[in-house]
Amino acid sequence: MTGSMVAPAALLRSLGTPVRLAAGDALVRQGDRADHVYLVLSGSARVEIDGAEMGPPVSAGDWVGELAVLDDAPRAATVTATGPVELLAFGAETFTDLLADLPDLRRQITASLTRRLRQVSTGWAQLAVDTDVLLDAYFAIQGAGSDRDRHTAIEQAALLLRRLATATPTETPRVPLGALTPAERRVADLVARGLSNAAVAAELFLSEHTVASHLKHIYVKLEITSRVALAGLVLRSS
Repeated sequence: MTGSMVAPAALLRSLGTPVRLAAGDALVRQGDRADHVYLVLSGSARVEIDGAEMGPPVSAGDWVGELAVLDDAPRAATVTATGPVELLAFGAETFTDLLADLPDLRRQITASLTRRLRQVSTGWAQLAVDTDVLLDAYFAIQGAGSDRDRHTAIEQAALLLRRLATATPTETPRVPLGALTPAERRVADLVARGLSNAAVAAELFLSEHTVASHLKHIYVKLEITSRVALAGLVLRSS
């Protein structure tokens, strides 16, 4: 959920579809596939994960459902109206176009993800269910917009990786990092710095397919399954 409307109201109203909810109506449900993002115009709604209320309520000016659309993942939470709510619904493609065309909106999304990052120890970041979902949202922002937006997204992804890697115990791999090939180690180091596959490929002058292949081999060798785990191992070895 992202706060504060930044795009011109007339543009948003021309592109969005009005939606009205009554108290008790669910806007999105945990586990559902994501095909729309919503902007709250008035009213409020509670956010629940596995039946437990999480974080502050959604209110006017907040965006709902942007993470699931950015990551193409199932909804991570259920959002239910606590009274009459008016919204604008945007299809995934329209929302992606808005991000591409409106730098202020991209910066707003990044700032919102940063706030969730700072609250990771409180459970609010569980809205992403898996920390790799948050990373993928950062990576989506890396792939569009200005150099400043890309740099900010890389910085925040790296910060998220560092904080999670130091906060979450990681088992020592049976195969040490020294067993990685030089190419695999370069990929691992860049992943730990918060770069997406596309950014790693650009840095090393490789194809994204080659980077993905290196990561698969790394995961198998180290018996891990995520970028967060890999970052933890790299940071602990440095």
